[in-house]
Amino acid sequence: MILLDITKFEVTVSKHAIFQALEREIDPDIIEKSIRKSKIRRFGKNNIKFSTNKIVCVGEIRGLEIVIFTVYKK
Repeated sequence: MILLDITKFEVTVSKHAIFQALEREIDPDIIEKSIRKSKIRRFGKNNIKFSTNKIVCVGEIRGLEIVIFTVYKK
């Protein structure tokens, strides 16, 4: 497992992820909390997962930015 310092990146959430969260009845505050306080797993070359007990956020590292493009419940 690779350690990643999230404070060095700017985290953005795509429109698609916001619409998915609203359809799946996930509060945007929970998304923000899970990004800041969750376990981080890196898979592939540029992909990343933030997972808590309730939700999973999947994103991509693009330079100094992390873009969240999928949000779902466990």
